[in-house]
Amino acid sequence: MNTGVILLGMPPADLTAPEYSAADFLAQFKVLVSYNGVPVTPDQLLCQVIEKDKVNPLKTKQGPWENLASAPKDMTSNFVCKYRESKPGVGVLDVYFQGPPATSSILDVGQFIADYILVVTATFAVGRTVVYGTEIQDICVLGWPDDIQGAVLVTKPDGTQHYVFVDPLFDWSSCEDLALHQKDLLGIPIAWA
Repeated sequence: MNTGVILLGMPPADLTAPEYSAADFLAQFKVLVSYNGVPVTPDQLLCQVIEKDKVNPLKTKQGPWENLASAPKDMTSNFVCKYRESKPGVGVLDVYFQGPPATSSILDVGQFIADYILVVTATFAVGRTVVYGTEIQDICVLGWPDDIQGAVLVTKPDGTQHYVFVDPLFDWSSCEDLALHQKDLLGIPIAWA
């Protein structure tokens, strides 16, 4: 699965289990950067994060079959990427959600619930030529996990506890569908195109 899941820790008012309020602002991805099949340390590793929010296209429908459209929006400023290399070209990319301040309202925070595209670009200099490589992954930002039955509490080395989830998407077919459902539960309407 190439989908990283970030949990905002913001349950709807009718859900009070502590597992629902568990926040996890980190998604991790495996990275391999190679040149002619040989792993190399990139000179630069850049991230872009694009939100794939849904909008109602009733005003600009392409046909009667279209009921929702994707509205891509650059949200890179709300995320931080940190590449951690174990050996040349092989490592982990930690993607952290920064989001709004903790004092923000539920509706302000809920606006970040969506399906995102992570675009990772690596550069490597070969003499005076710079070689580029790009890969995409998915990030799913949810307000809360859909299945608290699969929640497991682990204790970190510093003594604090952290919930991990077997499958935060549970039986949903996609992040896109679950994000729409969670926004609807929070009373966040689908925007107009």
